[in-house]
Amino acid sequence: MGMSKEVNGGLLDVDPYRLRDEDVLEPPQRWRQSFKYLGPGMILAAAVVGSGEVIAVPILGAKVGMAGLGLILLSCIVKLIFLEELARYAVVTGKSPLEAFSDLPGPRIFNIHLVGWLWMMYIFSVILQQGGILGTAGTVIMNFVPALDERFWAAVLVVVSCIAYLKARYDTIQNVATFLVVVFSLTAVIASVLLMFTPYRVTLADLAQGFSFAIPRESWQVAFGAFGITGLASAEIVSYHYWCLEKGYARNVGPRHDTPEWKKRAKGWISVLHKDIIVTATVFTFVTAAFYVLGAKVLHTLGILPSGLEVLKSISAVFTEIYGGWSFYLFMIGAFFAMYSTFYANAAAYARFLLDFFLRLGSIKVTSGKQRTKWSNGFTILLLVVFALGYFAIRTPVALVFLGGITGTLMIPVIAWASVYLGRKIDKGIALSAPAVCFMYICAVIVTIIGAVTLYDLIA
Repeated sequence: MGMSKEVNGGLLDVDPYRLRDEDVLEPPQRWRQSFKYLGPGMILAAAVVGSGEVIAVPILGAKVGMAGLGLILLSCIVKLIFLEELARYAVVTGKSPLEAFSDLPGPRIFNIHLVGWLWMMYIFSVILQQGGILGTAGTVIMNFVPALDERFWAAVLVVVSCIAYLKARYDTIQNVATFLVVVFSLTAVIASVLLMFTPYRVTLADLAQGFSFAIPRESWQVAFGAFGITGLASAEIVSYHYWCLEKGYARNVGPRHDTPEWKKRAKGWISVLHKDIIVTATVFTFVTAAFYVLGAKVLHTLGILPSGLEVLKSISAVFTEIYGGWSFYLFMIGAFFAMYSTFYANAAAYARFLLDFFLRLGSIKVTSGKQRTKWSNGFTILLLVVFALGYFAIRTPVALVFLGGITGTLMIPVIAWASVYLGRKIDKGIALSAPAVCFMYICAVIVTIIGAVTLYDLIA
């Protein structure tokens, strides 16, 4: 279901952000029927698995060994509830993230809630991070073609991406993201299998240590930076809200009516949403854990603490010694697809935030789906260029990646408590169950404590 046409026979040029009774669609009832309606999660997985998994996660594993595995898995799990709750709010209201934030109590400046302004400042900080991801992806390609440096390949990636986004619709973005996710997931599976036939295989004792959370005090800042950048970062939690709207979940539910039919339809599409989240969470949790274990079992065991892409080179060197030179290219292919998928998906997501921002300010008017697509693609191409300029101006990819991770850690509590509040506004029977609400409060407290510790470490 793209923006221009509803695949099941809807009207042409339908704007998925505008809810109409004539566009409603009854939800599928079974997993098999639901598969063709999944997709936002693939764009999410493309954004999630990137710089954090390739750089920050193995570095943390190299520093603390298996002791940090529990924190990394916790990072993947505890933020899912906020993702689900914001997306649930999108499905039943049809509101964009900035419109949803306006339903929060508190001050508004130029029609945008204070949380929206904080979000804008956060987005500007992670724009620098995307430049770091671009530079790292260029460095990966340089391993295949060493005659040309990473700046050349970074420029090539930007040009190719800009061309790809000239006519891109939601369906295009979803299909490209799915391909990228499949490739880097397969490389993670192969690497995990290969690891089990080396001296660095994972044992039950390793798993027990992994959930001990015995992380040395001097490694807390790196650990909490990894917590913010792995699994779901703040940007992905909010961007999924946009992708659910553009897939058509809210449009299929239709405008709110206090009728049993509307509630049944809303519950049905929320069930599809749950299936989408289950698939994507399975993917990014496994890939994240795989990269962490590689760092913990290979680098930590050997006493190697590399930086940047030396992480992958050090790991692949061990595999190359055992399995041959092809394994080096396996790692680099996986790293490239993971990096580029994040760059590709985040450019489109941040573009939607900018469009949402200017729509709220009243600076831009959108009256059709085609017009919205043109604005989104225009902002995407602009951001791709900005990402490149950010990298060329500050050529320290790893520092940029960790900067984004730390700011993301600090922003997660804001998004968490916003999700808690908005969840209370959803109708009974559609809202989360009481045990799930309790779990959401516990998760909100956890991410708040971690954000506070991170802020304390930065000040100290």
